[in-house]
Amino acid sequence: EIKTYGVRGSGAYFDRDCVEFGCNSSCHALWNNDQVIFLDAGMGLRSAQRDIQARQPKDISLLVSHPHHDHISGLLLTPEMYNPQRSIQIHGPPYLRKAIETRFGTGVSPIPIVVLTALKEIEVTDGLFTLGKVMVKPFTAGFHPNVTDGMTEEERVFYQEFGSQGYTLGIDGKKVVYATDMEFDFKFPGKQTPESERIARLQ
Repeated sequence: EIKTYGVRGSGAYFDRDCVEFGCNSSCHALWNNDQVIFLDAGMGLRSAQRDIQARQPKDISLLVSHPHHDHISGLLLTPEMYNPQRSIQIHGPPYLRKAIETRFGTGVSPIPIVVLTALKEIEVTDGLFTLGKVMVKPFTAGFHPNVTDGMTEEERVFYQEFGSQGYTLGIDGKKVVYATDMEFDFKFPGKQTPESERIARLQ
């Protein structure tokens, strides 16, 4: 079962004009019996708290595409992230921890970033790994402009050149491809890119 908890970009807000498409920022979920994998952790993750409490999954995992605020803000505002009875796996692209610390440093957020103790950064070259019964393959989804203040040159180059990490999830012969925020026209105006062609073949 695939469920969407947030689709709005840039930031979450409530207004009558936004109700049709939702008010929360990016968060989707793949529910598989007693397992749930969240795709990005925007403010939709906070809304998913109700389903977590109602369905009580044994395994909770998060796959983060990139560290823009609308994809990670739910990390700090979702009660389940602070549940001492939980062991939640968080996966994301290289340097994700540093990027999150930059965005939610003590000068910005009053909440300690204790959820990062569950964070595992994954290289796109690592190949397949499993989350419960789901096979996951990370890949470089494509260019998306990122703020890289406070990062090393190596970290800065990664986010400037690649930006967003995608995931292919497979279970029981079925496949889901999650690839978001690929703003190729920003870097390659009016051109089809190798990244977009490759992702099209994954579907």
